[in-house]
Amino acid sequence: MVTRLRRLESLLGGRLNDIDYSSIADLVGNAEAAESEDLDYKRAHYSADDKGREELAKEIAAFANHTGGLLIALL
Repeated sequence: MVTRLRRLESLLGGRLNDIDYSSIADLVGNAEAAESEDLDYKRAHYSADDKGREELAKEIAAFANHTGGLLIALL
């Protein structure tokens, strides 16, 4: 069963599987799109080594063990 994250869908203007770059870019400057329990931004990439993969797995597990969420990695 897929849980819908209605707050995020509202911020992004559609279902998460239908969003594109412009939907994400529109979050910039939007006070309602601040980091929260269902939305996290990362400035740096995760490294391709075991430590980087472990850090990414921890981020994903934290969302999965709570209410779900969206992780946006900035390039």
